[in-house]
Amino acid sequence: MKHCKSCAFWKRSTRRGGAHQGFCQSEKMTYTGEGETPRSDGMGYWDCESCFPGIEMGEDFGCVHHHRKPLLFQRVARNWR
Repeated sequence: MKHCKSCAFWKRSTRRGGAHQGFCQSEKMTYTGEGETPRSDGMGYWDCESCFPGIEMGEDFGCVHHHRKPLLFQRVARNWR
């Protein structure tokens, strides 16, 4: 399985000092709080008050929708930590 840290859709979080967490920006992740439905191969997420929905995952989380980052970005990200 491929992991988030090498995926083009995953962006490392700068919040809460979490060096190993980030957000997926794939179109497969759908906010469903306003009546939308997730794609058949996607995931839906929502929150109670429709204020700040989001889902974070660790850099070693695996996903079948992985899309590899260009190697240059992987090297920069590794040195950034």
